[in-house]
Amino acid sequence: MSKPQVKFFVSYAHANNRAKEQFMALFTEQTAAAKHFDYQFWNDKELQIGSDWRESINTALAETDFGLLLVSPAFLGSQFIVANELPTYLEQGGKRCFPVMLAPVDFDRHDFKGLQDQQIFMLHSSDFKAPRAFSELKLKRRADFSYALFAQIDDWLVANFKNDHAKLINEVAQ
Repeated sequence: MSKPQVKFFVSYAHANNRAKEQFMALFTEQTAAAKHFDYQFWNDKELQIGSDWRESINTALAETDFGLLLVSPAFLGSQFIVANELPTYLEQGGKRCFPVMLAPVDFDRHDFKGLQDQQIFMLHSSDFKAPRAFSELKLKRRADFSYALFAQIDDWLVANFKNDHAKLINEVAQ
């Protein structure tokens, strides 16, 4: 039996491209081995030369099932992200999003552009004084970060994604 496909949009600031690539390499390892869903992601590397990039982004936002928002100061400072991508997820009735702390953001000093009401994923550990962003972690912990995020998203999808698919998955799991 084929797994239901879920498509997600990866929103990030270009200033964080290196950290995004490192994160996505680890996260994609997790999604590639997923039991319940066939995960497909879209980011701006999908843009074809000569294509209308704004139209391509708008189409991807409309066609994907959820957003993976890689939060950093550069992300919050991006006028394009704030004006064109965040409204898809933050407006009334918007799509589901999973904000992820890619780089540290100061909750007291930075403007979260509407994300302040969203739970932002960070890695928690008894070894840390406070939860950490992906870019603050060493290699082993980055793998832990990616797995823990994947597990939370996968659990949410099993419980909530397209109820008919979720029921089928739960029946197969039992």
